[in-house]
Amino acid sequence: MHSWIVDCFPLCSLLAGAFISGLIGMAIGSLKGSPGLGCVLGFVLGPIGWFIIAVSPDIRPKCPYCKGAIVPGAIKCQNCGSTIPRCPGCNKIIRTEAAACKNCGHSLNDKDPRGKQVTVDAAPAVTRLEPPAEIYFACPGCQKWIRAKVQMMGHPARCSGCGSSFVVPNSR
Repeated sequence: MHSWIVDCFPLCSLLAGAFISGLIGMAIGSLKGSPGLGCVLGFVLGPIGWFIIAVSPDIRPKCPYCKGAIVPGAIKCQNCGSTIPRCPGCNKIIRTEAAACKNCGHSLNDKDPRGKQVTVDAAPAVTRLEPPAEIYFACPGCQKWIRAKVQMMGHPARCSGCGSSFVVPNSR
């Protein structure tokens, strides 16, 4: 008399081995910044997938000072302790010598927040300064840079990144 356990043993052991290979691939992939790819390669290819993910390049963001991998969203590098330069427009990591953000085009020097060059006319002796139409500030929850209209100052708002509620500051 055949038992169903005897009949499905090869299939069950194959699936268990693929599952364990996927977990090992995920562990290797998390060291390279891509645990999902590591899991899939480990599950489908086994040890060959482990090797592929182990020799693949590290896709985690790098500190511009020490080139060590940093945790996404970190303010300071865990390797060298330096403050990570970020774009005020999109909160992505930028090069320290960059003039503009390569992701969103936000100007990082001598330009207004909309990216236009600031020019000063020498002709008028008295100029009337217009208040800015927008303010930029960091979210108190996740430190993501937020842009808000000046009319929103003092009013409640919600961060699109982390969902935390806060009051838009009255000053920069």
